[in-house]
Amino acid sequence: RRRFGLKLKTIFTGGESLPGDTHRRLTQNLGIVCNEGYGMTEVNQMIGNCQKLRPIRAGSMGWEFPGHRVRLVDESGVVVEVGEPGEIVVSANDPTACLGYWKRPDLTAELYLNPNWIRTHDLAVQDEDGYFWYQGRNDDLIKSSGFRIGPAEIEDVLLNHPLVNDAGVVGVPDSERGSVVKAFIVLSSKITEQNGVSDQLKAHVKNALGPHKQPRIVEFVDKLPRTRTGKISRSDLRDIDRLGNESGANRNFNSGSNKGI
Repeated sequence: RRRFGLKLKTIFTGGESLPGDTHRRLTQNLGIVCNEGYGMTEVNQMIGNCQKLRPIRAGSMGWEFPGHRVRLVDESGVVVEVGEPGEIVVSANDPTACLGYWKRPDLTAELYLNPNWIRTHDLAVQDEDGYFWYQGRNDDLIKSSGFRIGPAEIEDVLLNHPLVNDAGVVGVPDSERGSVVKAFIVLSSKITEQNGVSDQLKAHVKNALGPHKQPRIVEFVDKLPRTRTGKISRSDLRDIDRLGNESGANRNFNSGSNKGI
């Protein structure tokens, strides 16, 4: 901060969950407060961080903002337990909620879980202190051996490893478990030898999140596919895995792989 004469004190982030490592570097190295907001076009800013109100936890989305009501529900619309992933739904009476889609009552109807709640199709986990942790989109949920696993927290842990430059996590089919966690990894430029790195990354996730969330498969790639807005395209990663299994080629993204048991 002194080196560059930086006067910036606060920034507001959105669009994608801010990785915990990025938050720590901005706050510790540059002395910047990073407030984060979550929402969508139809209803916005219902969850977020504001340091003046509550301490910020690196990697979290924040908490339910005053004046908003948010719940996490399962596929049946039942509120999930603390620590379990669920879809974020927002009160239909939220002050930022849209009136509907212009001349599209069919799309407007699809927006609602029921008359009281608006769907977001985003997954999160809420901890005991009320902080939300983004897990990905509904169709990104990984169901493995009875566990419901969100990819975002695994990606965040992987990004905290010094050997990892970028990471994307998806579920891939497995005959025994239904699905297993697969991690696509872009290694740091410091790496000259991949041997043993896969096991290191699996152990890193296992120690941080538990054995059921560790990647069973690790694949090293040159880059990750992204959407036009810069987000990781997990649907493309699932396609890459499927095409790789069918043809042994991964659209030139693959630079090596390592499968786990």
